[in-house]
Amino acid sequence: MSRRLVEDTTVIREAQNRRFAEQLSTSLGEPSAGSGLIPVESVLTDVVAPVAASRPVLLAVLDGLSQPVFRELSQDLERDGWIAMTREEGGPVLAALATFPSTTDGSRTRLLTGRLQRGDAAREQQGLRDHEPLRRRSSTGWQGRSKVPGVSSEGAPR
Repeated sequence: MSRRLVEDTTVIREAQNRRFAEQLSTSLGEPSAGSGLIPVESVLTDVVAPVAASRPVLLAVLDGLSQPVFRELSQDLERDGWIAMTREEGGPVLAALATFPSTTDGSRTRLLTGRLQRGDAAREQQGLRDHEPLRRRSSTGWQGRSKVPGVSSEGAPR
């Protein structure tokens, strides 16, 4: 390939990247009401804590799950008797918007701490344990730890 072609293509692609980033930033700034989208760092406060005020909650974090796999999995779960909770009857099932970069040390930490930060299992566990809206609203005595067999309180498989 000619050097000129590579340079021209790079200029065009970088302009497209900038436009995409600007549009993405605008659309993610404040998800519209009824869109079914929620920033990942708001999930515990805005979704889990209100439900935990009246009943036990299982929050399953499926890291790296694609939309097609989610749809297939949710159909299987429904057949097995699980139900998706929505904010209002017939409302959309919420989707958490990952932060960028959408790496585990970023998005999962932000989900479990409610803060825009990066971290590891220890930071996630501390943030979850100290999550004030869950502590305040939990009807079952919020303990902020894993109760899943085979998973330690730090979130790592045993």
